[in-house]
Amino acid sequence: MRLDEGQEWLARLGEAKGRGLAPTAALAELVRGSDPRRPSHIVPGSLAAAASLTALTELAGRITEADDRRLLARLDRANSHAWHELGQGLAELTDEDRDVQWRPARQNPSGTWTVGYPIHSERLNRVIRALVAVGAVTPAYLWIDNPPPTLPPDGRLSPADAMRAATAIVRGERFSDGTIAQAARDGLIDAVGTSLCAWYAAEQGHDGRT
Repeated sequence: MRLDEGQEWLARLGEAKGRGLAPTAALAELVRGSDPRRPSHIVPGSLAAAASLTALTELAGRITEADDRRLLARLDRANSHAWHELGQGLAELTDEDRDVQWRPARQNPSGTWTVGYPIHSERLNRVIRALVAVGAVTPAYLWIDNPPPTLPPDGRLSPADAMRAATAIVRGERFSDGTIAQAARDGLIDAVGTSLCAWYAAEQGHDGRT
C-alpha cells in the first residue's frame, strides 16, 4: 500500500469519527465501501474478532498468504536480463566481496572530517542493482515499521521473505551505512538471491519457457 493510500484510509476513519460513528460502525461502513478492484482494499471475509489487545496486536502483525502474493506480484518476471544479472552476480561473489572493508574517517587539511563509509566491490554492487531491477526492493513492504530481517537457522528464505529482506537491506543502507555490508557478511544477501533465483526458475518452468 502506498503512503497516499494509507492517508486516504485515515481520512475516512477521521470523517466517520467526526460524524459520531462508533468504531464498529465505522469499520462496517469501510467494509461496505471497499472496492476489491483497487490496490488498497479490505479483503472480503478478512474480519476477525480478538479476545484481547494482545491478541489484536498479534493478529495485526500476522503475515498471510495474501500478503506474500501481493509482494510477489511486484517482481518483474519479464526482465530476463535483470534476472540473469542477479544469478550471475550471485555466482561470482567471493568471500572477499562479502567481507566489506571500510574507508575510515579522516581529517581534511581544512580541519573538517570525512565520515567513514563501506566500500562495496563491483560484484556486490552488481547483485544489489539486480535486486532493484527485478523488483525485489519494493515500496509495497513497509520495512521501517517491521523488525530487521535475520537469516533463519536453515539459511533459507521464502521468496516473499527474500523480498522483505532485500527491501530492508537496500533501503536501510540509505539510513545506516553498513546495512549491506552486514547482510553480505552474515549470508543474508546470498539467501535472498538464492531464494529469488529459484522462484524465477520455477516461474519460467510453469510458463513453459526455458
